Amino acid sequence: MDFRSRPKLVIAGAALAGLLLLALVGLVATSAIAGSPVLQYRDQPPVIAGGEAIVSGTATNSGKSDAANVVVKMHAQLGSGLDGQATIPNVAAGGTQPYAITIPLGSATQPGNFSYDIAVAWDDPSLDVAGDGYDHSLVNGHGIVTHHGSVHNAGKGDAPNTVITFQLTADQGGSQVLAQAIYSLGTVPAGGDKPYNMDLDLGASPPDSWYSRYSFAWDQATVAAQTDAAKFVGGTATLTGAVLNGGRAPAKGVTVTRQLLNPKGIVLANGSAKLGQVAGHGKAPYAITIDLGQTSIQDVHADRIVIAWTEMQLLVVPTSRSSKGPA
Repeated sequence: MDFRSRPKLVIAGAALAGLLLLALVGLVATSAIAGSPVLQYRDQPPVIAGGEAIVSGTATNSGKSDAANVVVKMHAQLGSGLDGQATIPNVAAGGTQPYAITIPLGSATQPGNFSYDIAVAWDDPSLDVAGDGYDHSLVNGHGIVTHHGSVHNAGKGDAPNTVITFQLTADQGGSQVLAQAIYSLGTVPAGGDKPYNMDLDLGASPPDSWYSRYSFAWDQATVAAQTDAAKFVGGTATLTGAVLNGGRAPAKGVTVTRQLLNPKGIVLANGSAKLGQVAGHGKAPYAITIDLGQTSIQDVHADRIVIAWTEMQLLVVPTSRSSKGPA
């Protein structure tokens, strides 16, 4: 099974990249009362690890015969290289079948983009003559050469509508053809044989010597793969940053939530970290790990941060506060 047709393709990075990869500084509006906490936040670019690379598309057979056991193989240029494949039992002549290749990334980080190659193979026949022999006779004044033997198919696929062509030539290069005959064998099954017996007429003045040549033709399958979609799915998103308190008073019970949103503002995935108390003029780092499940980071349009805390107003009244904004 020889793989053929290897176009180089690229999975593009998420549209979110430009938005997420920018470290932001945000200011959370707090009470104007003197001595209240004044919270700020700083974010680091998210790191997406694990999950799967999924490439889907169609395999089309533009040939004259069915293609059995079609294998669409992908080599992803990630790290030292990752491989995956999809098998289609049969692609009919003139037909199209879908495929999807899934490659687990393990603990590898999902890059912004990467190149990959697609190759296609199927069960092809492999034909050759077996036990060829010939007889030379004179019939009605003409030199007749009779070739006889069998055609063996050593391949894994059938060879439908097979014909064998013999030529007798005056030169070894085959440019001076003296006689030619074509013999139809029908289908030569995988692993099977078909006999042939064919006469070639050298004419009324046959030469003393000649060269014999043969070739085969059959209805072949021709399969090519087209990629329709390529994306990362799942994995974990690690989002880090810090909450800074620019005020004199502490912020108690601080919780940070990061939300990944689609273009409609719907939360696709989220996670939180409890920071406890952030002292006045203090800083508290955080790290949030979000399981993306079946979400693709390429479907994420925005990253929102929500900070909640408790502060003392008028020094005696505990008040719960929260604010949100783009991360």
